[in-house]
Amino acid sequence: MKEKQGKIGFDRALKLRWLNATAEWTAHGFSPNEIRVRLDQLLEGEVAGEDSRSAKGKTKTVLLHIWTLVPDHLKPLRNEGLGLIGELPPNNQLAVHWGMCLATYPFFRVVVEATGRLIKLQREFTKAQIQRRVEEVYGTRETVTRATRRVLQSLVEWDALVEDKERGLYQANSLLNIANAKLAIWMTEAILASSDFSSATLTAVTQSPALFPFILTSLNPRDIEANERLELLRYGLDQEFVKLRERGRESELSVG
Repeated sequence: MKEKQGKIGFDRALKLRWLNATAEWTAHGFSPNEIRVRLDQLLEGEVAGEDSRSAKGKTKTVLLHIWTLVPDHLKPLRNEGLGLIGELPPNNQLAVHWGMCLATYPFFRVVVEATGRLIKLQREFTKAQIQRRVEEVYGTRETVTRATRRVLQSLVEWDALVEDKERGLYQANSLLNIANAKLAIWMTEAILASSDFSSATLTAVTQSPALFPFILTSLNPRDIEANERLELLRYGLDQEFVKLRERGRESELSVG
């Protein structure tokens, strides 16, 4: 596996209510600076520090990067995600935050993909087992060790994993069935946006280890064909691929 040299970025343990608040304020049109002020108040007493290099400052940076200060090519995905959070019941909202973490932080995908692969192999696993797999991609560095620990802490906080602290073991929590077709399509786009490849088989999407807490039962090829940012490709009798639509063609299809 080729070692990545990019920034880790996702190096804070995040609570769901922080993500919910950041998404809500972004949806309401608050500026990044206004959201920083609100996050200061939200994180008060929970995360230490005041300046941008403190634990609180870094936590704000991660939250803003996930929902507010996203790259231009991810803004359509982000905007639809904000709408979904407003429509979905609370138990489905984690899937939207998960998708945005995947799309905005490659490191997050590497950690959760390694976690998902281990879960397919065994019921319980250790932090060290995840760490070894992440180091194959990002190298052996203290920053990698620390960030991996923070991602795992986040997954426990979100109830995606259960941690047995006495034994130092993790295991998957109950799976969440994604029965909402619109959400399943959105998650398909998020997993493709997070990948080095712009296309994948439908089976690879629905069974992706990076989506280990979720079951995409409602993913329908017809819904993909109707989506302006995704394209369905068929090869032979039973091979179906989904890919991100080229941005130029997306613009053409959305006119009128």
